[in-house]
Amino acid sequence: MEKTKVAILGAGIFGQAIAHLLVRAGKCDIKQWDKDPTKNKNEKNIEDVLKSARVIFLCVPTFALPEVLQNMQKFAPDNSIAVIISKGIIINEAGEARFGAELAVDMLGTERSASLGGPMLAQEILDNLPTSATIGCTGDTFAKLEPILMSDIFTVRHTSDPVGVSIVGVLKNVYAIGLGMASALELGANFVGTFTEYAQEEMQEVLRKLNFSHKIARSAAGIGDLVATGISAKSSNYTFGIELVNKGDSDMYCEGNASLDALRRRLGGFDDFNLLQAISRIITEQAPVKETLTRVFLSPHL
Repeated sequence: MEKTKVAILGAGIFGQAIAHLLVRAGKCDIKQWDKDPTKNKNEKNIEDVLKSARVIFLCVPTFALPEVLQNMQKFAPDNSIAVIISKGIIINEAGEARFGAELAVDMLGTERSASLGGPMLAQEILDNLPTSATIGCTGDTFAKLEPILMSDIFTVRHTSDPVGVSIVGVLKNVYAIGLGMASALELGANFVGTFTEYAQEEMQEVLRKLNFSHKIARSAAGIGDLVATGISAKSSNYTFGIELVNKGDSDMYCEGNASLDALRRRLGGFDDFNLLQAISRIITEQAPVKETLTRVFLSPHL
């Protein structure tokens, strides 16, 4: 059986993790490329990597997505599929806040766009620890992606909503910052459980406001990824929250913090979303952490 030709754009730890999953499944011929030439082993030219690829995993920061999608338009086959891994939202040239999967749909169309999300901490994947994920795409696209990803350590489930997967990916990163703060403050397991339940409900409210299915909040891409990201020292968002409490500031890059301004614009503000409002105030206004976080749970339930 002929192997599927796959390109992975991005050779950071998550690009490495995706490559590891694909190698373990054993059904792909893989080429990998990174903008940093020191990370490229054999592939030096992005055109050569893309020109025969049928599936392209975009393992790059969200701000880099427009450029790599443009490269797909130029060099990749017309029937190739873009799988968005990035968990962010950016403001485009028109001043609109767009989620990662929306950028792909805008530039490539629905049939060529997919979004992958779930509890997928890269180091755990590289350590061969089992997990699962949700793929948002059409049914035909899922039928092409499922076989090349499934293995003894990785399973995938389907939703027809790639943008919804992108939305909960952005939200869980912000909430994971709050869980990092809670950990540093030693607020206890009860608080973490309450926070997580509130976060899932708020995810659903955001999805409803943006006219996407609220059910994705209950998927691996939503609550599953939030739990993993919100309790792991391997998560940059969680670690960012800890540093904010312990140091009063953090110069660490994390997608949750980087997404706040664009997310606020897309939602028309955070006034209707207590957790997002609280985390944003702590980061941008230096609001007192413990008081601001705990006050959310003294308000009427979402």
